[in-house]
Amino acid sequence: PLKSFAWSSWPAYLLARSKRPAWLRVERLLGEWGIPKDSPAGRQRLERAMEELIIAEDLKRGRWQEADLKTRPKGDSVKVALAERLRAETTMRVGWIAERLAMSTRGYLNHLVYRRRKLGGDNTISRTDPFALLGRKTHFIGLYGKRYFEALEPY
Repeated sequence: PLKSFAWSSWPAYLLARSKRPAWLRVERLLGEWGIPKDSPAGRQRLERAMEELIIAEDLKRGRWQEADLKTRPKGDSVKVALAERLRAETTMRVGWIAERLAMSTRGYLNHLVYRRRKLGGDNTISRTDPFALLGRKTHFIGLYGKRYFEALEPY
């Protein structure tokens, strides 16, 4: 993830002016996103914009629509992989991610991510490319941890 890359300045963009390097100019980036002021609220808006960008990228890659997040099962393997990616690459809390991806509660989402990691193997979807296995048999975890299988057909 960009946040953990050693040479990335991204984490510094989210810091207060007094805590980031003097050479880092955030005004242009904030302006490009329509954020008028370098403030805690402005930096939070920037972080949210990046999270929405990640969601939009993954939806586009899988040819999903925004409405599909609400109609697909809460334990859909693609949604779980996207939630795991958001958790790894952003500072958003699990509760926000669960609500945004229509995955029930934060406790249930934590359970799904835990089960996905525990099961591992080729039947799970890559964290960096949740749509890598389109057309292959994949699993998702349903209510009470029961393992269901679905064939994801290419669109």
